[in-house]
Amino acid sequence: MTTADTNTAYSHALIGWLRMQWAGVWLIPLLLSLVHGTAQSTPPIAATNATTPHDFLVVQVRVHLLTEDSGSPLNSSMTAARVEQTWPAINRIWAAAAIRFQLETVLTEAARPGPIPDHPHKASPEWLRVYLPIDQRGTNVLNVYFVEQCSVNGICFPDAIVVKPRPELRPVPGGTDNPLARVIAHELGHALGLAHRLDYDNLMSPGTTGIKLNAAEISQARAQVPVLFRQVRSK
Repeated sequence: MTTADTNTAYSHALIGWLRMQWAGVWLIPLLLSLVHGTAQSTPPIAATNATTPHDFLVVQVRVHLLTEDSGSPLNSSMTAARVEQTWPAINRIWAAAAIRFQLETVLTEAARPGPIPDHPHKASPEWLRVYLPIDQRGTNVLNVYFVEQCSVNGICFPDAIVVKPRPELRPVPGGTDNPLARVIAHELGHALGLAHRLDYDNLMSPGTTGIKLNAAEISQARAQVPVLFRQVRSK
């Protein structure tokens, strides 16, 4: 090999090396950008099916824990801590309708005085209405009252919901393991205009742990939120 041949070979090698270095200058960032772009464009599984936050309708709820003489059916054993622990399960149920019930506050207040039925756990729950204090009742919220004993797990009156802390429900496939959250969620459904439905796995089925909502119920409940609170605020 001559000196000229050696110089030519060296030049080709140098040019090849420079080309590789130049390729790396743009190729490596390009590869990194592609990897980064793929990671950004593939959302987590949980996010792909989630309803965006601005689609959620928010309903304020004020909880009232009633107190009375020890042993009274009105003297609720429910605590603010248990209410707060239960609330996320309620919102998980209603997430299917993109409705979130915001726990505004939890109050402890004395029941209004009056004679109590001899067998309150058997009497019609209508008797409870006169004992619900109204001094701290909100006019732009849903009011949920806790009593200790009632002939039903919960009831929705036109102006208030009443629930007992130890509901008894019939377990069904696909149902929740949180009966208290289910009862509150069920009564909130009544407050939004939903009626009972006999499908055992449905949220509005009476006495079961079912939590499903169908498309018609979701549409009705969402439509009722602005109507309900327009009426309340206009009073």
